[in-house]
Amino acid sequence: MQVLSELVDGNIFCIHANRTDRRELIQTWSRLHNVRVNIFPAIIDTDGRKGCAQSHIALAKLLLQKNSPYVLVLEDDAIPTDQILNVQLLSDTAACLRSSKYDVVWLGGLPSWNSYITEWKSVREGPSWTTHAMILSRKALQWLAAFEYGGKPIDVELALAPLRMAWVWPSLMEQADTVSNIRRSALSQTGAFGSFLLWWTPTWRSLVFHKQICLILVLTLLMTVFILK
Repeated sequence: MQVLSELVDGNIFCIHANRTDRRELIQTWSRLHNVRVNIFPAIIDTDGRKGCAQSHIALAKLLLQKNSPYVLVLEDDAIPTDQILNVQLLSDTAACLRSSKYDVVWLGGLPSWNSYITEWKSVREGPSWTTHAMILSRKALQWLAAFEYGGKPIDVELALAPLRMAWVWPSLMEQADTVSNIRRSALSQTGAFGSFLLWWTPTWRSLVFHKQICLILVLTLLMTVFILK
């Protein structure tokens, strides 16, 4: 974690919604990894997704006042994974950031199928669908600062933004298993489909990294059925 802190000149900010359980979570892992996490009070709204977007917008405006080329933005359910000490992974992430090729580098999340291999083993080019742990360039901060919430979750809008994006695998940061008011609010609007999303999200994440194998298996199955006929 200290390596990441050095890469962003100590600019680690966490959007915190004033929940005791999550505050204790942040304090525990930041103390364990000996890094300072700056707390940024979240903007609370009855529409959780709107509050989330407004919080990222407000933080982006604040961070634009700093001179660091990159900042690490977390949400208060983000926690380091056991990969945080993976030397190869950290080396690849550091090289990726030093190249200044990308505006957003996700440290964990739900990567898109539309991803590409880069010159670094642990880095893939393409968007991810989350905002819980991401390293942002000044260009990305400018995009966020100018963003206007229009009803769609900010992670969806960010993934579609005209920015160069990448994500690291295995994930350096993941979301803790704590209840999310935003997630519950969003899923309640989708009814039964929301329950399907809860099951499909981790499944999709797994398929992203094994899509070639899945494709081969499907083709093999189809050929077998064709031959048996």
